[in-house]
Amino acid sequence: MNSMKGKPMNHKKFEQMILTPEALTAEEREEVDRHIATCESCRKLSLQWQKASRMLNQPLPMAAPAPGFSARFAQSIEKRKEAEQQKQVRSFITILVISLLAAVLIFAVIYYSTNSLETIIKNTANASAQMLFLWESLKAIISTVTGFLPTVLLIPFLLTAASAMLTLTLLWLVSIWKLTLQKETVQ
Repeated sequence: MNSMKGKPMNHKKFEQMILTPEALTAEEREEVDRHIATCESCRKLSLQWQKASRMLNQPLPMAAPAPGFSARFAQSIEKRKEAEQQKQVRSFITILVISLLAAVLIFAVIYYSTNSLETIIKNTANASAQMLFLWESLKAIISTVTGFLPTVLLIPFLLTAASAMLTLTLLWLVSIWKLTLQKETVQ
């Protein structure tokens, strides 16, 4: 046990001061320096703490990603983008189909309440044939366009086409309704 002038040393105090040098005043720093000069164990502690502090303050080397990580990550992002775009297209088509069905239902209620059964059957058969032809034509157009359009332009194209189709369908329904009303007033 080291001692100064016959008194036992309080190493705990100096150990605390050595381990927290940033909190020391100038006087305390001088006191620690004097103690370290005479105490071997505290000197070792001080040297070890300085070495550990230098090691902790050194920047750590960056770990390199596994080979092919960047390519796999970019590919997974691309797949997620495509899946999200497909989900948006499906949602849009679902909304469009529901809107068209609602419009057809409204038209059907109005149309069937104002026409005879014979006229309804004849016009329904005619309209069904025209809708089937329109559907087949639309499928051919969409498959042709989607074959050469990039994915980024596909969604705006489908939105525009669907809006135009909905507008034309509504105009067609209104015009048929007006023609039906005119026929009734003539008879």
